[in-house]
Amino acid sequence: MSLGAVVEVTSRCNLACTFCYNPWRCRGAVTPPTLGTDALLEACRRFSARSGVAWMVFAGGEPLLRDDLEDLVCGLRAVAPHARFGVATNGLLLTDRRLASLLAAGVTHLELPLLTMDPVEFAQMTGVDGWRAARAALARAAAAPATLTAAILLRPGVPLEALAELAFALGADRIALNRFTPVGAGDAHRDRYLPDRATLDDLLARADRVAATLGIPVEAALPVEPCLHDHARFPHLGFASCRCGDAKWAIDPAGNLKVCELADAVLGSLLEEDVGVLMGKAAVTSFRARGRFEACGACLVKAVCGGGCRFSE
Repeated sequence: MSLGAVVEVTSRCNLACTFCYNPWRCRGAVTPPTLGTDALLEACRRFSARSGVAWMVFAGGEPLLRDDLEDLVCGLRAVAPHARFGVATNGLLLTDRRLASLLAAGVTHLELPLLTMDPVEFAQMTGVDGWRAARAALARAAAAPATLTAAILLRPGVPLEALAELAFALGADRIALNRFTPVGAGDAHRDRYLPDRATLDDLLARADRVAATLGIPVEAALPVEPCLHDHARFPHLGFASCRCGDAKWAIDPAGNLKVCELADAVLGSLLEEDVGVLMGKAAVTSFRARGRFEACGACLVKAVCGGGCRFSE
């Protein structure tokens, strides 16, 4: 995996998802301040100046709430002309005009969620009556000259087959299967969303069967540990490895560097410390060494999952 970062450009959002993983949405957490255009651009430039930066994905909160998102993309293209720029959005603000503006700025990839086939459940999950708007946004993004990933939340009761087939029919280039992680607002709703080991195994088996019938990649985007779920049983799925704190980093709305967008702890400000110093801190070494389980350090197949997702349960 080439070096890159998820840039959380704002903590604000137009949804109130009960499964939200933003760490500042956990009860009692402090919401980070959001930098203005010039300061956030400078923080991202300092990261981009690191040799080999190949991609950046703008997320949030909801990144389309920032009117200056295109300015950030254009500014970063000037210092990283060969990097790929993407936007991870819930899609409700993705009008034809905004999409055209993002593409003109240099965005070449979009990621949108596909949560449910039921408008009522969508409202229950997000706090907004927006199911039709979200589905229309997926179709709009699929028709654009950019690659599109449709993200499906793996959870008990998810209509996995129907969602995957809809993503394919709408024109998605890739399906990402995101296992639920009980951080942020999701911590209070783990009983609803967190699959146990047998349920996750069944979800992967179902995903593998539907992937065999589709002509697009289907990938477990958050690491699935092979010690718990034998990857060989799911030959039609792709499996990601955790590269957080190595090839993948996160930048929060205040310009702080983090090992992962799921982490609440920051390594320090990109505006105040050298990126190399931040990346070399003991907290990064400790994060990479420990893995999800105590035994990960000595695991012979650790490279397959990268030690698993440290935030999963």
